[in-house]
Amino acid sequence: MTDLRERDRQFTNYPYALYATDVKFQPYERPGGRFNEKTAWFSGKHKLYGLKLEASVSPQGYCVDVSESHPGAKSDLTIMRSRLDVHDRALTKSVNELSITDNGEQS
Repeated sequence: MTDLRERDRQFTNYPYALYATDVKFQPYERPGGRFNEKTAWFSGKHKLYGLKLEASVSPQGYCVDVSESHPGAKSDLTIMRSRLDVHDRALTKSVNELSITDNGEQS
């Protein structure tokens, strides 16, 4: 984070954020097999079969982390919560960063 600050490579609205994370739905053909086996891959939101990936990008636009695939029916929040250990390790502040104002969001 200190390196990003020194190079003036930060997110405009959240200068204290190390990376941004989102879940992407990737559609694919309907899987074969029994109906009960297929339902895990069906997204009610998108009305398609597919899988989901959680990806994190740095302020420079580089992909810094991608999760394993998850069934399309799994919610984005559930995927995020299942990977909290990964995000906790990445967001640990250094001694220099403890004085940065972050409105209590990163405390």
